[in-house]
Amino acid sequence: MNNKAIIKIQLAEQDKAENLFREVLRRGAERNNILAVIADDPKTALARLNDTRTLTNKGSADMLDEIIGQIHDESRARELLEQELSPARLHELLVARGDLPSSVAYIASIEDILHAIFIDISEIKHEEADKQKIMITTEEDALANNWETYEDLESDEEDYSSTVIEFDSNDLAPLYVLRTWAYKLKDRNDYEEFLNTIVIGKFNVLQCILLAFWYESGCPAIVHNSLNIDSLNDLGIDLDMAEDAMRELFDLDLPTFSRAEIEEARLQWTKLRQIREQAPSLIKETREEASRVADKLDF
Repeated sequence: MNNKAIIKIQLAEQDKAENLFREVLRRGAERNNILAVIADDPKTALARLNDTRTLTNKGSADMLDEIIGQIHDESRARELLEQELSPARLHELLVARGDLPSSVAYIASIEDILHAIFIDISEIKHEEADKQKIMITTEEDALANNWETYEDLESDEEDYSSTVIEFDSNDLAPLYVLRTWAYKLKDRNDYEEFLNTIVIGKFNVLQCILLAFWYESGCPAIVHNSLNIDSLNDLGIDLDMAEDAMRELFDLDLPTFSRAEIEEARLQWTKLRQIREQAPSLIKETREEASRVADKLDF
């Protein structure tokens, strides 16, 4: 019996499978053989990983990336991921991977990604909010004070006025977390859909990212000064699209992010995930009911 045949047998046993996972993670001599067996049977590998008892979450997250990396069909990879890992386990491992690039983050559903993001946000410790008053000055005020401006600012015909808002500096964490995840997801085929997804209140991911840039750049009097082309390119965001989104933000007045709003957003994504989980059972119930009706009609 050759090594691969032995590994295949071991993969079916929980304790031995976990030893194989450790061999892969420490890049041992059998790593390539183990990955070759996993490539032939990723379903069993994912089932063993879901039940692992000895690996840390970080180790399990790294191993999940190794397994998904062996599945070259993205739709098949997502199907197996949702079949063999419980939602709670998947979200836990998505978060455990941290800022590192992740194969799983490229194939998991947007619902699962956003659920993981809000778990990530909820784990950040917050002290009592320290609200700062910030003056938002628009073009008319900027010109009156001879501040530097850009040629593509809004026309003079629009209504410009200064507004004072309260910005919760301790609640900026969600913005930075969303931006970090965007770096990881920018090469996804549905990245634009992710950016346009409403996440907190009435604001989408893109607007939250732009707010992070704005605050980080010192809350400039002219909002366009916060849009750095290089930073936007790093995130795969078009400058024109960012400028339009920023104008919309300031038309709406900048938000404060309360913990209640963030928790509400997290619960909404939890409900969406639960609906998806129930779908297969609902289909089964529908089929069973159809079968009962057919029996009564003596087809």
